[in-house]
Amino acid sequence: VKMDLDDDELQATRILNGADTREHRIYAIKFAVMQKQIDEKDKKIKELEEEKVDYWGHCDIDVVWGNLSKFFPDDLIAQYDKFLWLGHLTLYKNTEQNNRIFKEAKFKNVDYKTIIRSRYNWGFDEYRKYALLRILEKKNGYRIYTDETNVADISPWEGYKIIDGLEPGKETQLKELDYVRVELGSVWVKYKSELDEKEKAYAHFQKREFDYFPIDSSKPYYFLCNTICQDKSYKGKQIVKKDNRYFPIRITQFFKIFEIIKFNIRNS
Repeated sequence: VKMDLDDDELQATRILNGADTREHRIYAIKFAVMQKQIDEKDKKIKELEEEKVDYWGHCDIDVVWGNLSKFFPDDLIAQYDKFLWLGHLTLYKNTEQNNRIFKEAKFKNVDYKTIIRSRYNWGFDEYRKYALLRILEKKNGYRIYTDETNVADISPWEGYKIIDGLEPGKETQLKELDYVRVELGSVWVKYKSELDEKEKAYAHFQKREFDYFPIDSSKPYYFLCNTICQDKSYKGKQIVKKDNRYFPIRITQFFKIFEIIKFNIRNS
């Protein structure tokens, strides 16, 4: 297939041809692909708008779904331009304004092109410094559903705990869990401090390792601290991870600054 390559793509091709590690090759491929995606974004958006769907969205793969319709009925979703905000499940109303609003993501020395081309995770779909949500929440009349009360977001740190009180800009608290129970069409959590289970729309298990026993999915099964089985009293392994991300985060931020400088010089 013959393609006309621009300067960015030619540079990525040179990087790819000279790459001596897997990481370099992945970055070079991503750089070229993302540049092409930026150039063809309007075409993709137009195709999306021609689709007869009310909403589109994205989700994580480390999620167990419950009864979504019970907690997020159609008439509730229809009231918002963006529904849910944490990134592991988010829906966007399929409108021309909404589909192009990512181009308004411009921060000091950083825009959406810088973020897309980067080899690093900027949390663009979450609520970090360079998140699209930072732009959306300032727009008059733009409606965002942020109530994550019915979501079981399991912390990857400090044992087996659920993150409660998730709202943009607000402090959260961790509550200890006994287990998460799953049966056909529903997800339930059991807090250590409470007697009864509580049903949730879904459970999100980020950065968590599990031993897996054969299960009959037609019957209830349980997510324990680091085990998936059908016996909630099973005493499996418990891996307690400490949140030691401070230095890796700082190192990544350091390299992001170099990317920003490089992109700004190239575009000046």
